[in-house]
Amino acid sequence: MTNILELVKEIPVVIFSLNERTKGLVKFSFESLGFKNIVVMEENTGFANKLRVFFEMTNDEKYKNHDLFIRTDADRICLPGIFDLCVKSVERLEKRKDNFLITEGNGYEYFMEKNRGATPHIFSRACMQHCLENDDELIKNILKPESHIGQYFSRKYDAFKHYDILTNFHEFEQFPSKMYYAFLTRINRGHLSYYDVDKILKDKYYGYPLRKAIETAQNTKETKNTMDYFDIEEDDKTLKQLDASIGTIHESKNKEMFDNAIRVYESMVEAS
Repeated sequence: MTNILELVKEIPVVIFSLNERTKGLVKFSFESLGFKNIVVMEENTGFANKLRVFFEMTNDEKYKNHDLFIRTDADRICLPGIFDLCVKSVERLEKRKDNFLITEGNGYEYFMEKNRGATPHIFSRACMQHCLENDDELIKNILKPESHIGQYFSRKYDAFKHYDILTNFHEFEQFPSKMYYAFLTRINRGHLSYYDVDKILKDKYYGYPLRKAIETAQNTKETKNTMDYFDIEEDDKTLKQLDASIGTIHESKNKEMFDNAIRVYESMVEAS
């Protein structure tokens, strides 16, 4: 087991980031868990384009000896369960002749207050290269681009695997502006019922973003059909004020916040 854990620590970790308050904390979580190759992808571009850049890492000489890659987001605080997922992935990949593999565990959702199958996803090199070779079919600018890829490999190659392993805490400590766009995307996916709406609407920081997202979805004739968003709307002073009020996370707080996340994680694992 020692050798496989050392192998896992070498797996490249790619964090997609766009205005997440927890970007530094998420990077710190992977560093604290012992991962050695961490890339934060901060380009101000759409999710599908970032996926394409991520897949193109397989063509980089720096990563030529890596058969697995972890892709995650800057709003997911990673937990020790990611090691279990990586070990399962290494063992599963060894049994596959086509080298196709995508795996995921569970994320505990702050606003939904439950576990769901979720990023981080672990991709095999072969899957990533197959996506590049079939760009038009697989790398789409849609509401759930990564799910589309997973469904394709599941349906065609039985290469997607979900494990009941808690790997991360999702959407904790985010900017209200970030959650406005996240709520809007979920509403357009038909997922509003996943939330305790009344409870969130009473929240000091997140009530307004959810209310605004609901109103935007109701008043917009055209449904939002991609995940893309960039800057806060210039005329929305309330979102900017809420962002300023909640403030940024100073790097000096990362250890304290991560240690607290680990304590909560350990209590959840013990109770399960």
